[in-house]
Amino acid sequence: MALELYKQRYEDIIHSDLTDRQKDLKLIQLMMDMESAFSIPMIKNEAWNERNKDVIQLFQQVSNSRKL
Repeated sequence: MALELYKQRYEDIIHSDLTDRQKDLKLIQLMMDMESAFSIPMIKNEAWNERNKDVIQLFQQVSNSRKL
């Protein structure tokens, strides 16, 4: 799945009428899907982050958007 589709999923979640808890659950699922799709390492890897700036930027944005 292209990164743009993950960005759209993020926007759809953030702008939805869901409760904060429901949004958090969807954001967690989005993060898990991104980890799988882009093989995001569990341990911070600067070289990987440098090669995948757009992916890690969105991943961090999703993480920072969680409330709970």
